[in-house]
Amino acid sequence: MSAAEELRRPRRDAARRPTARHSAADPSDKDPVASSTPAINTNIEEVFLRLNDTRPIPVHWAHRTTPFTHPRSMALSSLHLTLRTNILCYKTTDIVAIMCLNLGVDPPDCIKPVDCPKLEAWINPHQLPNSYTHNGDQRNSLERARDLIGKSLQQQFSSLQSQRLAVHMLMDPAIEVIQRKCARIQRGNHGRVVFYYNGHGVPRPTSNGDIWAFDEAFEQYIPASAADVRDWMPSPAVFIWECANAQTVMEAVMRVTSQRAAAARNSENPDAMMYKQGQMSDSSLLEDIHFAATSHRELLPTNPEIPVDLFTSCLTTPIRIALRFWVTQNPDSGITMDMVDNLPGPLSDRRTPLGEINWIFVTITDTIAWTVLPRKVFYKLFRQDVLVSTLLRNYLLAERVMRYYGRHPTCSPSLPLTHKHPLWEKWDMEVSLCLGQLPKLLKAERWRKHVEKVQKKRQERQKEWEEIMRGRMHHTVPEADTASSDESPRINLKL
Repeated sequence: MSAAEELRRPRRDAARRPTARHSAADPSDKDPVASSTPAINTNIEEVFLRLNDTRPIPVHWAHRTTPFTHPRSMALSSLHLTLRTNILCYKTTDIVAIMCLNLGVDPPDCIKPVDCPKLEAWINPHQLPNSYTHNGDQRNSLERARDLIGKSLQQQFSSLQSQRLAVHMLMDPAIEVIQRKCARIQRGNHGRVVFYYNGHGVPRPTSNGDIWAFDEAFEQYIPASAADVRDWMPSPAVFIWECANAQTVMEAVMRVTSQRAAAARNSENPDAMMYKQGQMSDSSLLEDIHFAATSHRELLPTNPEIPVDLFTSCLTTPIRIALRFWVTQNPDSGITMDMVDNLPGPLSDRRTPLGEINWIFVTITDTIAWTVLPRKVFYKLFRQDVLVSTLLRNYLLAERVMRYYGRHPTCSPSLPLTHKHPLWEKWDMEVSLCLGQLPKLLKAERWRKHVEKVQKKRQERQKEWEEIMRGRMHHTVPEADTASSDESPRINLKL
């Protein structure tokens, strides 16, 4: 008899022991979930007897309750799987970054103090290396700084997603340029698009939610209404508002979105045909996600120790901001900002200190979202799109950091307040453990770089010596002078 037939053969001597579920006195008292699920034998002793195994049963097996074989747990797992599989997934393919900086010129409604933040995308436009300046020309250096800021922010956005992501940088653009770029993306796009607006060099948004840009001659500020911005972008879209009074802009665009969704549901409305032709249904219009840096009538923070675009830095470079924030809260730790910026290792390699702390950050923020959100909402926001889930996790950090500096970021759909979640204490403990080893790590990193430099020099010298010896071996040897038999032949080895 084969082993499979022996397993299927019933054994009379291995009687099944009654358990709490099967020893109910009332036969009508049945679990509705268990009745709809096939019975599964969870008796470890019977399993060993059916296998004709005479070995002693391990203690950690005999007293174990397997949750995945429990009928009710299997039903709940099936329910969670159904919730996750029924969610429509999106893929972010493009990012349109509108950078209205106008470096060197303050907006008319905001006079910046002398001691104000300088870093924009981790670039200080007033302290560029000498290689980026041209004969001391301030205007030329500011233009070069603007290009460096654009390249730095483009790299930050590209690092949020491992898949292909097209980042379109528009530096100090005109309204017509923004409209043409968005129309081109809308025609050839089949995924979600991120609209990023940085208004640090233009006036604050109006009470109606109008944002500002420039004209083609770069001489005047031109407003753009919320309806225009919503019409420029495909649906669904992600909006990031890095400016003062950002919540007003967010709510204005959301009102326009609701009106567009109502118009799309009404077949008699002439606007419905326009949105149906543009593949904007009422459901996809309501799938928009917004991130706002400030609340109503709030200005951007002016602490000189933080970047100008603190909200954007939290969304794109959360580890760097989180480590700097810990140094700010612990000034007596002996760790400086320069030491934090030189934490060794890439983000993608968990075997390095930077990769390990990044992995811990993703785990903690994901757990915070899991504990405060309903399951269906969590799967929809944090398992629907890779880029959106990354932005939402980083937004939890932005809420904590921005509230420390007196600002109140918002998002839509709104999330519960998590800046005082107890898991942030666990994060602070992990950061302190990591940065406590930073002096030794930096010393070891400097020694490693020194050893690599010495080895590189040795390899270069070895190559030079091999080339010299190879040239000598291939050199033509002259004939020996045999005129005098008393003298031994001589060979000239000079090159």
